[in-house]
Amino acid sequence: MIQYAKIVKEMHWPEISEKKRREVETHRVEIENWNRKLRSPSKNRHNSDERSSSAKHKKYKPVDWKNMRNSMKPPTEEMRKRP
Repeated sequence: MIQYAKIVKEMHWPEISEKKRREVETHRVEIENWNRKLRSPSKNRHNSDERSSSAKHKKYKPVDWKNMRNSMKPPTEEMRKRP
C-alpha cells in the first residue's frame, strides 16, 4: 500500500492553481503584518494608548453595587412588602 501510494503520488502530483497560490500568499502576508504590529509597539501608538486610557478613566464612573439588584437572589421580607 505504501509503495502504491508513492507511485500514485509521483504520477498524479496535485497541481496548485495560480489563483489559490496568490490568495494563500496574500493571506500569509496579512497575518505576518498583523503579528508584526502586535509585537512592535511604535511611539505614536504608545502615546495614543496613554491618551485613550486616561480618557477611559475619566469617562467611566465606578459602579455603586449597593443599589444593584440581583435577580437570582431570593427575595427578602423587605422586598416582598414593596409594591
